[in-house]
Amino acid sequence: MKKWMLLMTAALAMIAAVNVHAQKKNRFGDGPDSTNCKLYLDYYQNYYKQNNLDAAFPNWRKALQYCPPTASQNMVGAHGSKLLTRQISKSYKDKEAMKGLVDTLLLLQDLKVQYFPKLKTSALNAKGQYMVKYCGKDKENLNKELLVIMDELKEKTHTQILFNALESSIDLFKNGSKEAEEVLDVYEKVIDCIENAPAKDSAALADNNKAKSDMEAIFAQSNVASCDDIIRIFTPKLDEDPENVSLAGNVVKLMNATDGCFTNDLYLRAVTTLHKNAPSAKTAFGLYRLNSVNDDSEKAIAYLEEAISLTDNDAQAAEYNYELAVYCLQNGSKSKAYAAAGKAAALGNGYTGKAYMVMGNIWKGTSCGGNEITARAHYWAAADFYRMAANADPSLAEEANRQAGSCSAYYPAAADAFMYGISNGQSYTVSCGGISKSTTVRCR
Repeated sequence: MKKWMLLMTAALAMIAAVNVHAQKKNRFGDGPDSTNCKLYLDYYQNYYKQNNLDAAFPNWRKALQYCPPTASQNMVGAHGSKLLTRQISKSYKDKEAMKGLVDTLLLLQDLKVQYFPKLKTSALNAKGQYMVKYCGKDKENLNKELLVIMDELKEKTHTQILFNALESSIDLFKNGSKEAEEVLDVYEKVIDCIENAPAKDSAALADNNKAKSDMEAIFAQSNVASCDDIIRIFTPKLDEDPENVSLAGNVVKLMNATDGCFTNDLYLRAVTTLHKNAPSAKTAFGLYRLNSVNDDSEKAIAYLEEAISLTDNDAQAAEYNYELAVYCLQNGSKSKAYAAAGKAAALGNGYTGKAYMVMGNIWKGTSCGGNEITARAHYWAAADFYRMAANADPSLAEEANRQAGSCSAYYPAAADAFMYGISNGQSYTVSCGGISKSTTVRCR
């Protein structure tokens, strides 16, 4: 208890010192305190340089008591944080002492923000991470403080703080301390922060995208709000401000993160507003999904083609082209399906094998008229693509090889091929149904 009281006295003295010295121009303060300030600054800094942190700590605490925060950035910055976290790690069994140390550590971050404005971002991010590490049991206060930091730093907020702001909000909802609408508001802000977070290189951008996906998964699995809840909460908001692009974007994000919540009128209105005011690959893709669900294949294909034209990301382009190939094949547009699958295969990013399977299916299902050779030659092209799929994607090898094998039963007989002047191994171009391919003659 005595140790706890001493720590609290030191913390209170430091706060008093902050108020007293705030008006003083002298870096070390005035009067007797300035002498003590210089003395204890020297003491703690010498011990710190020798890496004798246990001896540095009590002298640092005295320096903090006598010095204005502006006496030394390190005193309230890196040195102070390191000395305190070391003491905290040694005080886990003494809860009262640990609480006093943690309170002082958090107070240091506030002092950095107040007296060294350039350190605001790093100080608030550090404060949030310290709170996550040391104050996790008090979910309500943790959530409140993290949200304050997030509102202050926005896209500069550290990912760990965003994660915990969302998770603690969900926890508070589950214990009845937060309404679903409040959690939805937090989710919108978290996703905005991560979407606008600066990325210095492609690796950082990939990390941000993964963080966003993880946050969307956390929200989707939380069951905080059903699709009906989102419709109930946001329909009147969009009615009141139908051209609000930011609001429309948030509605789309929430509904995308909620299973089966993209076939309703609110989603259609929100995506249409977004696409009208800020057309993008994502908004075009959203309109494709809506029109495909409503069985308007013509509009669906048009929007998916627009999504492809608007994206400058090869991975996304591969995904969208593969989606277009599958959708067009299902809706009888074989030539478009074939062209899209070819583009997806060329772009790669995990879609090459799948795209080759689609092209194999197109050739296998194509009906070519004519003689015994022209009517069967499409099976050679189909088998080619199935073999290519097996080579490109081992996970498809079993099915692809089975399909290729089934094609061989339909190859023309050697005698028939001979009658038309062709033989095994000869080059041959198959062309029918608006598609063509160079292949090799194979006979039964």
